[in-house]
Amino acid sequence: MDVLIRLPNINSKNQDISENERIINFKIKDKESFCEEYLKYKIFEKTFIPIAFQYLKLVSSNLDSIEQQQQQQQQQQQQQQQHLKVYDLLLRVNGGKGGFGSLLKSSGTKVGQKKTTNFDACRDLSGRRLRHVNNEARIKQWLEDEEARKIAMQELKKKFNDSNDKHVEEFNDTQFQKETEDIHKKVSNSVEQGLKLQKENKNLENNKTTTTTTTTTTTTTATTPKTVDRFKKPSNNNTKPISMFVPDFDDDDEEEEEEESEEEKKDSIKTKVSKTK
Repeated sequence: MDVLIRLPNINSKNQDISENERIINFKIKDKESFCEEYLKYKIFEKTFIPIAFQYLKLVSSNLDSIEQQQQQQQQQQQQQQQHLKVYDLLLRVNGGKGGFGSLLKSSGTKVGQKKTTNFDACRDLSGRRLRHVNNEARIKQWLEDEEARKIAMQELKKKFNDSNDKHVEEFNDTQFQKETEDIHKKVSNSVEQGLKLQKENKNLENNKTTTTTTTTTTTTTATTPKTVDRFKKPSNNNTKPISMFVPDFDDDDEEEEEEESEEEKKDSIKTKVSKTK
């Protein structure tokens, strides 16, 4: 019975070991004496790896690398002819207590904690950061779209040049001066008309005030004699007289009557003198 054991890839003095050197072949005559401890002891004799650090694992039908598919086919043919077993030698590693994954899961469910949406700092299976991978993809896409950007810029330049050629107009100084002079004249005329209207409105208001004052004076002169007669008539004989101040509106009338009486006297005297003669 043949047993093949593949050793781990260990660098000795910075020199890589070839795949043929990594494989150890054992021939066992008695199947009854075959066991893992016996194999570990044989490995220790050839490689000086302690038995406590050795861990043997049966190899599955699928090998790791594509280059070893041919070897797999050859091994399968040999297994059909004679009994063959293949083992991988793995070295034991000091393990921890564990529980770190549960802490990460519980930290994501805390109240008030924000969920992470930026995974650029994470790494992919090859060990590269996702930030660099995403940036490379963006640069590739930008380079692919460069031709489309150039075509779009050329179209914009054509449209801009066509629009400038159509709407180019020369500036006329004489026309501009005429327009400015006309505007100044219109503004000055409008201001003068506004001032004239203000003066006319003021004159109309003054005339209205004078007419109202004259009407009020005429109404007061017409109503004064009646008011005097009312105040002169006593209401009752028994009642005591009331002291009141009454304006003398009849003074002017009395003076006129006195002048008329004097003129009549003079005329009468003249007539008498003429008769006596």
